[in-house]
Amino acid sequence: MAVPPGLEAARALRAEIRDTGITAAEAVLELVLAFHHAVQREEDKVRAVIDRLRELARTGDYAYYADIAPFMAGLRLPNGSSAH
Repeated sequence: MAVPPGLEAARALRAEIRDTGITAAEAVLELVLAFHHAVQREEDKVRAVIDRLRELARTGDYAYYADIAPFMAGLRLPNGSSAH
């Protein structure tokens, strides 16, 4: 299955952002992708984004993004919020 052009651009952008180390931009991009996949009803892809958001939030920053993403897709938080 071919990747839609917008998602291919998002992958390229993710790589560029990771190279620069701008965590805030990467977190925002992942949240946008979570919204996109939620609208498309692609639950498995939303879960993959949530996993990436949790990885970004392991320092404590942007943890609320990992809480927002499940709600966009109508999913439950498995272990409650990690945001403080």
